Amino acid sequence: MLSLKNYFVNLNIFESSTDSTVTDEEKEHQRRLNIISTRIFFIVLIIVLFGLAIIMKSRSRNTLITVENPSEDQFINLPSDAHCPCSRISLTYGEFISIQTQFHQICSSDFISDRWIKTINFGSNTTYFSAFDFRTEGSAIFQSLESFCRLSKDYAIQSIDSFNKDLFISQEVLKESVFQSQANATIHQFQLSSPIGFSTQLELIRKMIAGNRFLSALQTNYMQYYATPYINVVQITVHNQILMDPEYSSFCSCRIHIDCNMPSMIFNEFRPSIEYMPPYDKILMKIPGMVHGCLPVNTILLSTLECFYNQTCLNSLLSSLSTNEPFTAMSQFEQSRYELNSTMQTIIDNLMIEEWVIDISYKKYYKQCAPLLCTYFKNEKYDWRFVLIQLIGLLGCLTTLCSFIIENIVKFIRRRPSQNIESISLTTKIKRLLKNNLIELNMFKANGSNQHQINYQRIATRLYLLVLLIPLIVISFYLLLNEDLQQKIISQPSEFQYKELEKIYSSNLYCPCSTVSMSYSTLIMIEPYFHQVCSSDLISDAWINYIKGDDVMNDYFSVFDYQNSGVFHFQLLSLLCQHAQQTVNISIKTFLQTQFLSSQVTSQNQFEAKINSSINDWKSQTIDQFLETIKIFQAVSHGNQLVSELSHYYIPYIHSNDTKVNPEVVEYLNCSCALSSCLISIGVYGSDVYYLELPQLFIKIPNFFLGCSQIEGLMKSTLECFYNLSCMIEFDQYFYSPLGSSFNFSNLNENLNPPNETMESIINRLMIDSWTSNISFSSYYNTCSPSSCTYQYISRNDLFFVITAILGICGGLSLGLKLLTLIILRFIEKTINNNSFNGFITMIKNLFICNTEQRIINRLHFIFLLLILYFIFLFSAFKPKLVTVQIIKPSLSKYKDLLKDHSYSLQCSCSQISIQYETFLNIEPHFHDLCSSQFISDEWIHYIYGEGHLSRRFSFDDYRYSAPGQFLSLSSLCKLSQEKLLSENLLIEEIEIILNRLQLTASKSFINLFNLIREIIGSNMIMSAWITDWEYALQSEYFYYLPVHVVPVSYGECNCGLSFKCTQSSGGMMSGCYPLESILQTKLYCFYDQNCIDLNGNFTRLNMSTLAKSQYNLNSTIELLLNNLMIEKYKSNLSYENYFNRCSPLSCSYSYIKTHDVTQTIISLISLYGGLVLITRCLAIIVVQIYKHKKNRIKPEALQ
Repeated sequence: MLSLKNYFVNLNIFESSTDSTVTDEEKEHQRRLNIISTRIFFIVLIIVLFGLAIIMKSRSRNTLITVENPSEDQFINLPSDAHCPCSRISLTYGEFISIQTQFHQICSSDFISDRWIKTINFGSNTTYFSAFDFRTEGSAIFQSLESFCRLSKDYAIQSIDSFNKDLFISQEVLKESVFQSQANATIHQFQLSSPIGFSTQLELIRKMIAGNRFLSALQTNYMQYYATPYINVVQITVHNQILMDPEYSSFCSCRIHIDCNMPSMIFNEFRPSIEYMPPYDKILMKIPGMVHGCLPVNTILLSTLECFYNQTCLNSLLSSLSTNEPFTAMSQFEQSRYELNSTMQTIIDNLMIEEWVIDISYKKYYKQCAPLLCTYFKNEKYDWRFVLIQLIGLLGCLTTLCSFIIENIVKFIRRRPSQNIESISLTTKIKRLLKNNLIELNMFKANGSNQHQINYQRIATRLYLLVLLIPLIVISFYLLLNEDLQQKIISQPSEFQYKELEKIYSSNLYCPCSTVSMSYSTLIMIEPYFHQVCSSDLISDAWINYIKGDDVMNDYFSVFDYQNSGVFHFQLLSLLCQHAQQTVNISIKTFLQTQFLSSQVTSQNQFEAKINSSINDWKSQTIDQFLETIKIFQAVSHGNQLVSELSHYYIPYIHSNDTKVNPEVVEYLNCSCALSSCLISIGVYGSDVYYLELPQLFIKIPNFFLGCSQIEGLMKSTLECFYNLSCMIEFDQYFYSPLGSSFNFSNLNENLNPPNETMESIINRLMIDSWTSNISFSSYYNTCSPSSCTYQYISRNDLFFVITAILGICGGLSLGLKLLTLIILRFIEKTINNNSFNGFITMIKNLFICNTEQRIINRLHFIFLLLILYFIFLFSAFKPKLVTVQIIKPSLSKYKDLLKDHSYSLQCSCSQISIQYETFLNIEPHFHDLCSSQFISDEWIHYIYGEGHLSRRFSFDDYRYSAPGQFLSLSSLCKLSQEKLLSENLLIEEIEIILNRLQLTASKSFINLFNLIREIIGSNMIMSAWITDWEYALQSEYFYYLPVHVVPVSYGECNCGLSFKCTQSSGGMMSGCYPLESILQTKLYCFYDQNCIDLNGNFTRLNMSTLAKSQYNLNSTIELLLNNLMIEKYKSNLSYENYFNRCSPLSCSYSYIKTHDVTQTIISLISLYGGLVLITRCLAIIVVQIYKHKKNRIKPEALQ
């Protein structure tokens, strides 16, 4: 202990003077000063090092952490601001979400089975019961119910298939909570919107049937009776059906109201005479929950199934139907979302779905997303390892600075007073100072040096300082100007702060939303402005009652007369306005319930672009669905030649010598509705004319037409007369009961809309003139409510650490250069002494000779220093660093080069937020040859129609009888089918997905709507003018008001009263209940056979050679073609160059992990060198002293 104490007491790190002229007293004084300086040096050095350590430890830094191929468990534990780009950006929902449905028990019950439908069907006796009797419409009611079950399943399957193929765009992996929120919001919207399309289409079809006044063969909406207006001619006349509810003593006209109803009953009545009221005095049974409506479909929609949950009620019904067939009631106790007394309308409006079975798999999503790399910044205090490294780097410089400063300060304080004070001028002092510090400065003094050697030492000093300053200045500038990626977090940013940050850091700003999904209703406001006609007097009850006049007197007017047919236009217009407003209101309500998904704040421009795009898509879909329903309905009704109340294009009559009722197709102005569309002006006509001739026209309403169907005439009409009050008043005087001076209806305002605009133009925009929408970014931001915003930016290094780095480098460079300079001086000295080669050999030998303690220390010092520097190099050289590079306005070729090298992290922001597909994508469907053949031409249809009178030339089961209707339907189907319609690899992949989805959804949605229209028409038993579904029963005698009875037509063993899809083969073609059903079941082989299609050879068959390239064969039916929209294949042409030009990226940026930085590594080694020299020197001395101590220790055995 004493020796250790003496060591520290006499410790002296400063050199004493070796000048021989210095006295012993001065040497002792110098030694004491050096000892004091040493003690102060260590105290100051420890304090400075400790202070710097505290400062460094208190500062924080952002450290880039990278995780390669993270597992799901690893990802879950990452911080919320971690960036994990997906290797697959676009996924389909079907890859990670499974949706299944469970339907109402009625859809698996006996009550939609053939056995039940046949049990309650009375065949040819059906229309001999009262038109208000359940037995008349019972079979049709449950046929429609079976159709609804089937169609609901088809619509649900289509919706699920479409949903499964929808793209889920995810550039980065979402946290499970965010993913679940987005998935649940999307599914909720899907569940909400899926049934709405079905219910709105169903409602429009019902209104179209009512508005076009189509007749049911069951005579539930209009009754038919015989009239004898001419000698030897019996004509069938139609009269409005009136429903009365005795409980409320209310009357309802099926001509006026679509949902007229009364309780459903069974009457003790058969073969009644013409009936204007239900026979309430002959009630056998009143069926609980069931109602009787104008049409079977209306009936089932307005009814409940209460009786069919009750076995007693069901048995009573079966007893009243005189059947022994056993049926079991549905269970009242089965869990259901519906009440027992829920109407079928309520159930069908929900696609008859009881429950959605949904499985959302985050594991599947994560597996498909498959991130290759995750990066995040970790903000933390500097660790002690970093502080220690920095202190080591500063040790060399601090040692030099502290020793120099302290030695001179101590010398100054402890200087001895001079005996002879010499008066020296300031100029002389400066000269001496410059001489001593510049001219005579020698940092390489050596004992015994001669003047020549001193000169070399002074030159070496100047070179040393020059070489030290140049790299030090260069490295200092490098450190000061060097930039690195930094991250900053702003807590609770306001909207203003966000917008300011977004302006500067738009590409690197990340503000996670606290609320991921938000309803559109909180963000936008949408208001439609309908055409003025929808709020005018023209659709009011008062106007319609005025136009309708007296039903009895109207029978004396021509069907083309304004007093007779004018009301039908306005009633249909009223129905269209109502439906348009209902559709838009429901659609807006549903759309506003859509969830806007936003895991992070979207910029205002992008937010508004997304919302506007969604609004435009929603408008387009709503209008397209409305128009598509009307167009398909028109095609189906025209092809099937459905019977209307007006019967103006065909007249069923019987001559005295006829054996059946013949529908006489009437030609007006050389136009026949059996062949094409026809228009006749509505106006004031004469009434005393032959029934097959056009009456005399006295005055017509400008551009106001009656067509082959009510909707066709309305769409081609204008309302120009009704913009002119004088025109309206002029026609009032021709009414049977004119208003005259009491006429108080208002005309339309021509300043709001052009009077000559057709109704088709108005209907094509869903009766809407304009839309207004207001998008609130503030509401979005407040709902999103980000708790923080993180942004990354390029910043220069921390000034404090730049200074410490420069000091460390200065220390390392000074020691390194000093050592190098000493070696060079030694080499020069030996060269001068002509001993350079021998000296070099001796130096090499001495490297391996350790014959003195000092040499051993030197060797160990060198080895320790080399090893530590080597390990530091390995650690520093491969430390990962995120580097971000930005390219302004890259060209396409430059972008492709970047994509090859940096596809994983490359991001390019488009200057155009929204790009239409048509600017870079062209899709051309190739249709089957049939749709471009002569068999859909007017010439062909006229050819097979011949001279007309088809009912007299062919039997109803001969395909030639309904062939014009079949080919009209085929022509319409072809036309309808034709109307229905990132990186480059990623874009192509997404386009292929979109094309596949387009093909699926376009055909499925078309077919589902097409089938819905077919089913509603067929279930309502709407009569065809071809009399191919129901035919008139012959009577032994005919008299005025004799009720008409119709019986279903049979095709083979199939009865049109049980299925409207009955067909049978006829001459290679098909004949059936409706022309449309016949053509759908027709196979293609007839079109390729000349003898089958036209034996006369006036029209040639299809080219057989085209079958080789077709996906269809000779046995394929037209329905199979229609299921694919008559399309053979799609041809798409994608121009990525056009896409890139439209995108026109303002900038592209990519990031990469730089694993080795030579410059930074060299700087680190230089800064650490100075401190490591001192530390390794001390370490070498300690090792040698320990070894020496153990070697010199006395062993007891040796002393014995």
